[in-house]
Amino acid sequence: MTSDVDNLPSESPASNRQFSMRVLMLLPVAVALPFAFGYWFSSPMIGLVVLFIEMLAGLSYPPTRTPTAVFCGLLFVIALLLPVKSSARALARRSQCANNMKQIGLAFYRYHDAYGCFPPAYVADEDGKPMHSWRVLLLPFIEQKALYERYDMDEPWDGPSNGRLIRELNYVYRCPSEQHNGPEFTNYVLVTGPGTPWADGRAPRYDDFTDGLDCTILVVEVADSNIAWSEPRDLTFQQALHGINATRTYGISAWHPLRGAHEKQELVNVAMVDSTIKQLKNDFSIDTLRKLLQHQDGEPVAPIR
Repeated sequence: MTSDVDNLPSESPASNRQFSMRVLMLLPVAVALPFAFGYWFSSPMIGLVVLFIEMLAGLSYPPTRTPTAVFCGLLFVIALLLPVKSSARALARRSQCANNMKQIGLAFYRYHDAYGCFPPAYVADEDGKPMHSWRVLLLPFIEQKALYERYDMDEPWDGPSNGRLIRELNYVYRCPSEQHNGPEFTNYVLVTGPGTPWADGRAPRYDDFTDGLDCTILVVEVADSNIAWSEPRDLTFQQALHGINATRTYGISAWHPLRGAHEKQELVNVAMVDSTIKQLKNDFSIDTLRKLLQHQDGEPVAPIR
């Protein structure tokens, strides 16, 4: 007499192998995908949402069912494409940042042609108190003449009228890779202090750069600077000498991964006085950086390649 248990279908070795292959395909992709989405959107919460969707899909379609194979294949393709697209976006942002700095460098030249000197780091009142940034003075030379004409030079940068204008300029003075600060904050600053071209509120001329226009840094990046674009504040010489990406807010830094590695800020853009744009990596020599930030130290260095 045959029992009901004997009549139950048994899984074949081929079925077990198929199950194992699907699980082996699914697990690494399922683990990697939440991280990939979280990285792409710069949000851990997105990664948690993707993980939750994966859990629901796993409960609905166990590995022995045919739809799981299709699901695994889609996950695999997405996991491959996400880092590629993310790396391309990072490169595009870095290029746009370099273009912003290029436009700023050219604006310095147009200002020099108009007034016979570069703009000072700040405009002070009668008592010597800084009132306005060089970024305000460059507005007519970056196609923002209308905004400049509305700006009141008789009141401080954060006065009643000028304070309302801060949010109206949110691209030329802002790196597209900036992640935390609002649109009124800038990422592009001068380096000021003794030995620099902008020491003591000076307005340097071409002839002042005896170390060479292509061997002196004009503008640098600062990530998360908390400096409004119209605010008469920049980076000090000592802060700059912390090194490349050594510190946020108070040092030369940027959100530009070298190879798309979002958590590793590998380089920054800097504009030279001759308006060329260079990239400096994290391990850039601090001694060389010191020489590039000074314009008359008698220690010129080879142009950055």
